[in-house]
Amino acid sequence: MNNKFKKYLLIITSLAYLSIFPSISSAQINTLMFGGSVGFGEIKSNTPQQSTLNLRILTEFETSFWAGVYFRFSYQIAKDFEAFLPDTSPQSHFPYLQIFGFTGNIKQYLDKNIFLKEGAGLIAVNDRLFKTRDIWGAGVTFNAMLGLDLRENFGEGFTIGAGVDYGLAFNFENSQFYSFSAQLDYYLF
Repeated sequence: MNNKFKKYLLIITSLAYLSIFPSISSAQINTLMFGGSVGFGEIKSNTPQQSTLNLRILTEFETSFWAGVYFRFSYQIAKDFEAFLPDTSPQSHFPYLQIFGFTGNIKQYLDKNIFLKEGAGLIAVNDRLFKTRDIWGAGVTFNAMLGLDLRENFGEGFTIGAGVDYGLAFNFENSQFYSFSAQLDYYLF
């Protein structure tokens, strides 16, 4: 599959999800959340580990059919720290992984506003650790987060948390990542 086709497919899928899915099933969605996280971690494949800065955007929802399970779509990029430092060489390549994920998460409240959320799911990883490498692979991811719910009566509002993610793609390079991150989420309902 060429890159242009992948980009168009991603754009079409995203637009379909954002425009059609909520309008069709809004009566069955109990909770809808948008969020993001920033953190640090490491990436590797058949290479030494490299320290990274990780950025992620996500949307999560709970349906009435699967009450208690939060389904999450996310996009994450994990890029070498050196990419964010001043550089004099215009030909530099900074290794990175792009991760598209779909996970199921479960949330347990430890106190009125303190919760633990953990999940597992499937990912698609774009391995760009070398300048000449552009390898896609499917894999699995696991995550956990300890958070603080700032909402009143679990309605609209913010939650914050600190979490850890691990992912492994099953391709010839065994691309993998882990990250420690701070996350901010906004619940629409």
